[in-house]
Amino acid sequence: MTQSTGLVAPIALAILAVINGHACHVYRRDKGLAIYNRSHPQHPKNRIPERDLLMLALCLGVVGAWVGMYGFAERHKTRDLAFLMRFWGIVALYVVAGYALLRHGYAAL
Repeated sequence: MTQSTGLVAPIALAILAVINGHACHVYRRDKGLAIYNRSHPQHPKNRIPERDLLMLALCLGVVGAWVGMYGFAERHKTRDLAFLMRFWGIVALYVVAGYALLRHGYAAL
């Protein structure tokens, strides 16, 4: 094994950590904006579109998105059935892809 291939896994994990940290932050920010808009209806601030939240989950940020939705005292987007169906569809996609990679011997990627 060359030294460069030994760095692939730590670099990939670092990238995943950054992506998931960003996803969690964005979900928390949107929840903060929702709370602000509820208490200041005369001066609402723009929320983050659901499409953008779901794209963050799709772009390898599914764990951070889940933490942003369920990991704090204020739940976020957990009652919106249409959003939840799309979110859990993304999770299912990752589970199936992970299973396929493991089943066919691509665990070293």
